[in-house]
Parts: sequence; structure tokens; C-alpha cells
Amino acid sequence: LNELEAKWYRHYHNVLFVKKFAGQLEMYSPLLSDICANIVNWYDNNNIDIKPYLTNKNLLQVLKELETNKEQIENKKIADGLMNTYEKYKSLEGKDTDGWTYKILNTYEQFKKEAKQMHNCLIGCEYHKKMADGRCVIVVSTTPDGKRIDVELKQNVDGTMYISQAYYDNDYSLSKEHRT
Repeated sequence: LNELEAKWYRHYHNVLFVKKFAGQLEMYSPLLSDICANIVNWYDNNNIDIKPYLTNKNLLQVLKELETNKEQIENKKIADGLMNTYEKYKSLEGKDTDGWTYKILNTYEQFKKEAKQMHNCLIGCEYHKKMADGRCVIVVSTTPDGKRIDVELKQNVDGTMYISQAYYDNDYSLSKEHRT
């Protein structure tokens, strides 16, 4: 590595990327340094080769391609994780003897729709990612009279589930009759 490449290697830790774009990194330094480093480091941390993206000579175009691919990989990981969690807990779905129905959210689109309908933070607080990672299960409960309740279930050490939180529309707390 030459002096300029060595300077940027300390920040990016990817020889191929630095050799290709050291000059452009120097030119865009104050504007793109952190963004660029985050993208390149994400690929390195996930053991994904960026060499196929380095055919273009324009740093900005390469960053755009890397970011687009990163989003696609992350979205697939989330979709797969949601489906895995759903498959594990889908037996919780259905209707009980008291007339309550239970539906587990299992796609990003379902999370978006539910968050919009219920005016809550399912998307803002990234519950789809938490569920994809297996940290919780989000269930939409509907009372016999049609009242919707969004429920976050978590798993105890012994494998049983407990209600971490449950809210009506606009994050209103549950009435006494629905807390049991």
C-alpha cells in the first residue's frame, strides 16, 4: 500500500476497496467517510466479498450498489427470521373458547399495516426485527366484540411464554376486563 492507501486502510480495513478508491476517498472524505466505512465494514463483518462490486470506477455508484445489496440481504434475513419465529409459534394462532382470536404477524407488510391501523410503534421500535431475531412474538388479539389488542410475548427461561406488553389502539392501556 502506498501512503494514501495506508491512511485509508486504517479506517476501512479492506485492501481491495482502499486500493481502488483511495483517491476518491480523499476527495469525498468529509462527506462520505463514516457512511462509506459503515457499508464496507458491514460487508467485512458479514463475510461478504465486495470484489464483484469494485468493477465500477465511480465510488458513489459503488456505494449505491453496496447499500442496495446490503438492504436486500438484511430484508431477506428479516423475512426469513420472521417466518422461522412464526413457524415456531403458529400454534398460538386461532380462536379460544371465549371467542378471542389470535393472529401472529409474520411479514414486514403485516407489521406496517398493523402499526398504521393501531397508531403504534411496531415499526418505529423495529418489533419486526426483534421478532425476526426470536426475541419476541407479536400477536394481534381480537376480543369477541371486535376490540383489537397488540400483544408482545416473550419466552421465559423454562420455555413458557409471558405477556411483556399489550395495548389497544394508540397505545392505550388495557382495561381491567382484558388484563386477565
